[in-house]
Amino acid sequence: MKVFIFVLIGACVGDIIQRYASYVRHPEKYLALSSPWYTSIIISVVFTTVIVLVCAVLYFILGRIIKKRSVPIAPNADAHKWEEAKLLLKSGQVNVADVVGSNAKTRLYYSTPAGQDSLGNERFWILEGDDGKKYYPTFSTLEGAKEFFEKTGRHGFILIEGDLKSHCKSISEIEIFREVGVVIDPHLEDAIKIPYNIRL
Repeated sequence: MKVFIFVLIGACVGDIIQRYASYVRHPEKYLALSSPWYTSIIISVVFTTVIVLVCAVLYFILGRIIKKRSVPIAPNADAHKWEEAKLLLKSGQVNVADVVGSNAKTRLYYSTPAGQDSLGNERFWILEGDDGKKYYPTFSTLEGAKEFFEKTGRHGFILIEGDLKSHCKSISEIEIFREVGVVIDPHLEDAIKIPYNIRL
């Protein structure tokens, strides 16, 4: 909407300049007119002003409606569970399978597997680990998800809230992702890698 308004104003200014230049170059063409040479300019300005005002009002109203309807995702109350799981893994008290089994319903965030980069190119946002396996980037916090995608140049991404079990299930149901695991917080050193063969 804003782009349309600016284009409209630009077109109006261009029209004014063109008409004025025409009058300066050929004033004799306007002598026979019953109204002043600038009458058409006034009409154009008034017409453009009305349209711009209508568009501005619509833009404001639609913005308010969208803002009211949008429900922000609440911070993850389960984030501490993932932190505990990382500490247990690091200490060797549990293995990845144990973490998966005890955190089936633990909340996390992720985005769609395909998206655009900063150049507008569509591609899959699947990571390859140092073990040669592929992983779906998943996050324990909203802030971590935003930080990761912004740093990796993903454009216009959306974030989805779910739990580990439903997330793994949705991945395994896509044929080309059946051998894709899940990595939780890939932007951190203590990321949790869950291979595709460890399913709930």
